[in-house]
Amino acid sequence: MAYKALYRQFRPRTFAELKGQDLISRVLKNQVINDEPAHAYIFSGPRGTGKTSTAKIFASALNCLNRQNGEPCLKCENCIDALNDNMIDIIEMDAASNNGVDNARDIRDKVSLLPAKGKYKVYIIDEAHMLTTAAFNSLLKTLEEPPEHVVFILATTDLDAVPKTVLSRCLRLDFKYIENSQVIDRLKQVVASTGNTITDDALKEISYASEGAMRDALTILEKCCAYAKDIDNEIVSVVLGRADREITSRFIKAFAQKDEKESLLIAKQILDNGVEVNTLTLQIIEILNEILLSIVTGDRNDWSEFSTMFTKEYLIYALDVFNEAQSKLRFVSKNEVLLETAILKAIIGKGIVNADNVNSGLNAKIDALELKLNKLSMGRPVASAKPTQARPVNKEVDKLSGTSVEEKEVSSLKSGYYDLLSTVIGEDMALKPWLRGIKVVSETDDTITLYGVSPLIREALDDKKDIISSEAAAKGLAVKRVIYKEKEEHSGNRNIDIPIID
Repeated sequence: MAYKALYRQFRPRTFAELKGQDLISRVLKNQVINDEPAHAYIFSGPRGTGKTSTAKIFASALNCLNRQNGEPCLKCENCIDALNDNMIDIIEMDAASNNGVDNARDIRDKVSLLPAKGKYKVYIIDEAHMLTTAAFNSLLKTLEEPPEHVVFILATTDLDAVPKTVLSRCLRLDFKYIENSQVIDRLKQVVASTGNTITDDALKEISYASEGAMRDALTILEKCCAYAKDIDNEIVSVVLGRADREITSRFIKAFAQKDEKESLLIAKQILDNGVEVNTLTLQIIEILNEILLSIVTGDRNDWSEFSTMFTKEYLIYALDVFNEAQSKLRFVSKNEVLLETAILKAIIGKGIVNADNVNSGLNAKIDALELKLNKLSMGRPVASAKPTQARPVNKEVDKLSGTSVEEKEVSSLKSGYYDLLSTVIGEDMALKPWLRGIKVVSETDDTITLYGVSPLIREALDDKKDIISSEAAAKGLAVKRVIYKEKEEHSGNRNIDIPIID
């Protein structure tokens, strides 16, 4: 008998053996128990998560002659044929190589034929997203209203490529990545059957490298079994082309101590040993992430011993640096230079600030904003929160008022009547910005002269003169009239007397 790959030898044959897809297993088992399968399914999800295996189990269960609580018995004639891929009523089609409209028409023409041995004819279309638009359109009517004895299962890793018209006609089941613990459990079962031995660290390394895909994990394990009978972490690293634990630990220690020379030398040694730059970068990211999780959660993992050598803030910064470098590796010709630059950038830590400095800086900004808001609520001009260079004081005396610019600014802060006007006008948010340019030129017992008053403010003061009058009386201020002085283009200055309080 020809050799079969491990992922084919140990393909799950029942829903109970299917790892990581409990919700889907339960849904399909209940439909088998009730003998109420949907007419069409979409199995979507990442590679190696059990889509095709689930389709085979479901098809076998539907045609089993002696079902066991929704599971195939694996002993009847139909189950044995299904296990050997000889079941005539289970039709598998690879859409990657049979994606034309003629293939779809062939299915459409044959669905009306009754099953030969089982109760249902099950069509499993793998990589369904590879079908052409014409092929999908040819199948639409058949997918919507197939004969009662027909069940379609479309498996895909690219759900976005499947037309919405097809999705709406199918029951969609989404497969997820398999947890590392479940991958490890399955690997232990497989290793026990092969006669090899494997350490726990090696199992963790394989499960982590598989990224939640059981098929990838079994493929890696198969390579390790072919390399050695007794598998440990170093053998897994060699098979995967990754740096081993001993040298990566040395690198992390030098990196934590901010030893630039030693860090670069160890990284160069790893690359000289045949490890790809992208692989080493991903390893560094994985290790730093493990250390960060250990610091934050307090849980122990393979890299917890280094948790006392880093701070959270530094690890977050370093992860940002290496993630940015990893995303750029494919676009550069000398990617080892990019990695070395990332190592130095992370060690130097330019721009890193500790949490206390961050908080103090934020608090200072918040205080400045609160000060601005308080002044705006009082209707006063708001000074910039940023320190500015002192401007030379203009000592030129205004001919009309007899006061200098410096005296105008001082008087604008001392005038209670000016404060009253600003408060009343400042209630209108749209007019607040126009108040900033107003200065008090002069003030006597019965008159106040303002400079820089816009037409909008003049109109507003005139409209609110009754309010201003009552507010002035309430504050004990003398009743005054306001004289506006403005600067016009081409016509110089002029005084406008508008008595707003009688």
